[in-house]
Order: sequence, then C-alpha cells, then structure tokens
Amino acid sequence: MNIVLLGVNHKTAPVALRERIAIAPAQLAEATRSLVQSDGVREGMILSTCNRVELMALQDSAAPRLLEFVASYFQIDAGLLR
Repeated sequence: MNIVLLGVNHKTAPVALRERIAIAPAQLAEATRSLVQSDGVREGMILSTCNRVELMALQDSAAPRLLEFVASYFQIDAGLLR
C-alpha cells in the first residue's frame, strides 16, 4: 500500500488551473466519495481552499495513479496537471 498526496497551490499552478479543480463546499462530500470509490483506493481525503487543492489517498500498490483520478473527475488533460 502507498500513501499518495497530489496537490496544486498558488506557487505551483496558475489561477486558471486552480479554478478548474477547485471544489466548492457543497460538492466536497461527493468528490471525496468518488475518490474513495476509485479502484484500489482504501481511504482518501480532499482539502480545497481558495489557494490550493490537495488529495490524499491510501491506495493499493497496483492502483491507478491519483493523477488519473483528478484528470478524469475534472475532465482535464493529465499533462496540464504535471
């Protein structure tokens, strides 16, 4: 098992990208449920503020990468997140 952290903040991503992956408080529970229901994810949490979004997951070693979840959930090209 691996603990994986993926995040963007005001130092690592432009405001346009941060706005695309920002999660409003009303959508946070649904987004977290989607994260923990992803293949291989055992536990997960999401932190979303005005300047950053972080996803943390405890996942099986063979699980898809957390980056793939973010790209799929927000319908963003994974290359933009790298």
